[in-house]
Amino acid sequence: MQFSFTVAECHVDELSQLIAIEHEAGLLLRGCLSEDILSETMPLQTLQEAHAKDHLLVARLDDSADNQLLEARRPVGFAMIETLSPSDAHLSEIDVHPSSGRREIGTALVKRFMDWGHSHGFKATDVDHIPERPMELPILHQVGVPNHS
Repeated sequence: MQFSFTVAECHVDELSQLIAIEHEAGLLLRGCLSEDILSETMPLQTLQEAHAKDHLLVARLDDSADNQLLEARRPVGFAMIETLSPSDAHLSEIDVHPSSGRREIGTALVKRFMDWGHSHGFKATDVDHIPERPMELPILHQVGVPNHS
């Protein structure tokens, strides 16, 4: 079966799944960050606030001919958008579950964020790279984001 996914706005019933995705994705940084930092996850309230503003994008599996199957449409990654000013949008969080990594999901989320920013009239869209996450560099380069680390 071919692996495919879609990126779209988040549904409210998916918010708790995003916390699990963030936690699992963070474990990839074990050895680079302290266990205290790795054990932290975003509060549900933060995700609820972002959802209320339509500032959450979700990548969902689309690996079944029967799209009614919940398992075939589960979230595997997400991006959270923050508006820094009326003209600047910032990608404040991006995570992909490790079991779905290396399949262009992160790239698709960043591209969708960039498109979202332009379609909503933002003059600038920004993505910060942190050195502890070298896996992000090829994605950011591919979509034309300058390195701000």
